Amino acid sequence: MSSHFHNVPELFKDTVEKHRDRAALILSDREVVTFRELDRLSNKAVRVLRKLGVHKGDRVGICLDKCSLAYALIVACLKIGAPYFMIDPVNPFGRIAVIVDTCRPRIVFSGKEMPLDSGSRFIVIDEENRFAALDDESDGTLEIESDIVGTDPAYIMFTSGSTGSPKGAVISHANVLNFIQWARRELLVTPDDIFTNVNPLHFDNSVFDFYASIMNGASLVPFDAKTMRDPYAVLRRIDELRCTVYFSVPSLLIYFQVLKMITSSSFAHVRTIIFGGEGYPKAKLKELFDCLHPRVRLINVYGPTECTCICSAHRVTEADFEKLEGYPPLGGPIPNFSFAILNERDEATAVGEVGELYLGGPCVGLGYFNERKLTQDAFRQNPLNSYYHERIYRTGDLVRLSADDGMIYFVGRKDSQIKHQGYRIELGEIEHALCQISGVDEAVALHATREGVSTIVAAVASRDNLTADQIRREISSIIPVYMVPGQVEVMKRLPKNDNGKIDRQLLTSRYC
Repeated sequence: MSSHFHNVPELFKDTVEKHRDRAALILSDREVVTFRELDRLSNKAVRVLRKLGVHKGDRVGICLDKCSLAYALIVACLKIGAPYFMIDPVNPFGRIAVIVDTCRPRIVFSGKEMPLDSGSRFIVIDEENRFAALDDESDGTLEIESDIVGTDPAYIMFTSGSTGSPKGAVISHANVLNFIQWARRELLVTPDDIFTNVNPLHFDNSVFDFYASIMNGASLVPFDAKTMRDPYAVLRRIDELRCTVYFSVPSLLIYFQVLKMITSSSFAHVRTIIFGGEGYPKAKLKELFDCLHPRVRLINVYGPTECTCICSAHRVTEADFEKLEGYPPLGGPIPNFSFAILNERDEATAVGEVGELYLGGPCVGLGYFNERKLTQDAFRQNPLNSYYHERIYRTGDLVRLSADDGMIYFVGRKDSQIKHQGYRIELGEIEHALCQISGVDEAVALHATREGVSTIVAAVASRDNLTADQIRREISSIIPVYMVPGQVEVMKRLPKNDNGKIDRQLLTSRYC
């Protein structure tokens, strides 16, 4: 039980003792890393880090593709108490510079030279021999740092930056232990489970992949960037390596659907498909449900990076498709989360009313690294509690609590509410309507002001050769005329950012 442990390395040590010869990482049918081997490899990495002057509290950057060394470095940082942060190797140097400057790490491990004047030391990893830096080190047993406590940071996860400069959410050892325990109980994880890791390591969905599997004695199958560019190879690998738990953003599953790749025999050994990070339009979700139910259970999860990846989960059932508009419910908060839905006056909303979601409990992170003002704005005293200090996180997500089923429903983003022709409009409502149109695979609603004139732009993916006029005509029967996009752009597939989500920034720069 993770609640018996004071920090993550204590839990990892216990896991290794119980499952030492079982597979921790399955990189291919020929390359398997056991828990014993991952432990020894991380011990070598710990000794390298210590020689390089890394101590508890120092930050370590990891800018590597998915490989056994990257995962070993993560474990090594946890053992030392040095919070790690992942960097996307294909990020522009400008963005990497911002992240490095924010964290000021002692060391950054990178697969290539970085022309950055940051003051941090960069260790370039030899692609031909990734372990050259560790070869001279002993892999013998290490004593776990006894002074790592629950409130110490375990990792720093940077947001995608869709709202501006990247922010580094700091997540503690106690946050992670709570999360691991929930994942084990919710998913009934056993050592026989094999989790996919299709999510990039710099994206917070990978927090689930790594911690829910490895720390619970299950196996993890990393999917590298090259494989992820071939959707057929992804599904083939899931079947060949007998993966049992799958997690990704809805966009990837929808892409499989659009290519007509998912049949009743797909995900042959998978028992649970989890999706989160963005909304899954019910019309597309019903297609997936009808195809795989009841053999595979589908779970919609929700949670901000700042709250350890997941704070609510809802198992999809037939009842969710009585109406096909919008998205499935977020469900209710998982154990160890509390929530409040507040209006603009910081008052609790009535049941059924839309308000901003606030989250509390021991999975709420420590704040943003080196960003005091941003932390103060987002991590606040609970305005409903005047008796003692109670820190909660304001998500920026607009939700409502349903009187019918008692579940939370996502409505939209506080920062995506616009004023158009005198009306206050939620762009998410337009997106819901677009996704109800037959032949529409994905859709995004954008807002632009041109020479003082407000315009709504719809970017739509369709492989059925729908025209802009057809879409405008169809959507006019669903939403009021003042909400109908004045401009509709149709393409085969919407562009995705490096996290696999729809790239709203690119679409905005292109069409607005």
